[in-house]
Amino acid sequence: MLIAFIEDQTLFRQFLAKFLREKMPTAEIAEYAALADIKPEVIRKADVLILDIMLPDGNGLDWLEELENPPPTVILSTADTDFILHKAFKGRAQAFVHKAESMDVLMFAIKSVQEGRGYLSPKIQQLRAKLQTDPVAFPKILNDQEIEVLKLFSEGLSDSESASYLGLKVSSVIESRQSIMAKTDTVDQSGLLRYAAKHGFVELAS
Repeated sequence: MLIAFIEDQTLFRQFLAKFLREKMPTAEIAEYAALADIKPEVIRKADVLILDIMLPDGNGLDWLEELENPPPTVILSTADTDFILHKAFKGRAQAFVHKAESMDVLMFAIKSVQEGRGYLSPKIQQLRAKLQTDPVAFPKILNDQEIEVLKLFSEGLSDSESASYLGLKVSSVIESRQSIMAKTDTVDQSGLLRYAAKHGFVELAS
């Protein structure tokens, strides 16, 4: 069995590697500090991939979406903003564990994806429930196009740049932005940026 994991925090990576080797002595454990470090053949051979989200050379969720045939994947991260949760729940990972939880929870997640089952850790389940029950949570009031426009706006793209990226007319992007502002009760672009930051559209290094 091959378990590969990508984690940029050195101390935690070393601790996790030691823990997995003790718990799974017959497994091969391959550790990497960045997305660029893991080779395609390792991805193809991996029985389980453990993946952080906020990495020095990219977003783990975006990278996972680009893989042709990703292995069963466990997200292991402290990134838990509304936007990250929304993105993770719609993504290709089978399990999501918060780093604040015990290693026993991680081991259960690994076993679950090995057996073809999905798994959300207790803390992630709580966060999902909170997001689902919030009547003004952004996934409930914004459509998919508006979410994409807000994300690009939060990254500093102009209306024309967003339109080019999304394959839309500039007028459609402007209309989406105006609709977002109306739905989120923001009156100007500064307010919209504050809303985006509050809900995690702006990615900050962890």
